Amino acid sequence: MLSKNQQHIVKSTPWFNSLSHEVQSHFLSVLKLIELSRGENLYRKGDQGLGFHCVLSGRVSVSNVDKNGKKLILAQLESGSWFGEISMFDGLGRTHDTDADSDSTLAFIRRDDFHQLLQQFPSSYLYFAQLLCEKIRSAFSYIDTYSTLTLKQQLAKRLVLLSTNFGQQKSAYTNVEVSASQESLAMMINSSRQTVNKLLKELEAQRLIKTMYRKITITDITALKAICEWKE
Repeated sequence: MLSKNQQHIVKSTPWFNSLSHEVQSHFLSVLKLIELSRGENLYRKGDQGLGFHCVLSGRVSVSNVDKNGKKLILAQLESGSWFGEISMFDGLGRTHDTDADSDSTLAFIRRDDFHQLLQQFPSSYLYFAQLLCEKIRSAFSYIDTYSTLTLKQQLAKRLVLLSTNFGQQKSAYTNVEVSASQESLAMMINSSRQTVNKLLKELEAQRLIKTMYRKITITDITALKAICEWKE
């Protein structure tokens, strides 16, 4: 059973908030809690999809490993982020690895409960389709980023994405704080920590960010979006 505060986090996500009150109530009634310790794996690529999740506290990383064993972080998801819905529809294995970056609490709906909900409320298919479309758009955006933008532009875009919980929240215009190490940023743009350090210093010299230990404050997100050719 989710606490009132945990239910508030779930309800405050734009996608969930668009559901009817009846569907929301049923959804909340079948949600379970999962506790993860820092570094603990939730699932590996190819694992059977048993349900999908919402981050209530902490942070999880979605990643892949290339043929040389190098880890590439695709997303870091914090409170209010939904993930894992693809396997709910196609019945295939997980598309990526997912691990806890810190002690984390997740809400979880089992695949069977999810499909029972869809059968009981068939009109809710539309809202889940919208959630899937958001992920498809993000995937295309990632492909465009990797193939057309410079490393500096890619880093700027990742900082914007982090400030919006990877598109699941609206970002403020100034003094947006994101938690990310140079190592994790390097894994996000498939580069080295040394290169990321150099690029962060350039952005700081332009007064777009302020760097701290494992934290970055975005002081001018509008200019940062201009650098990475951000499209709303």
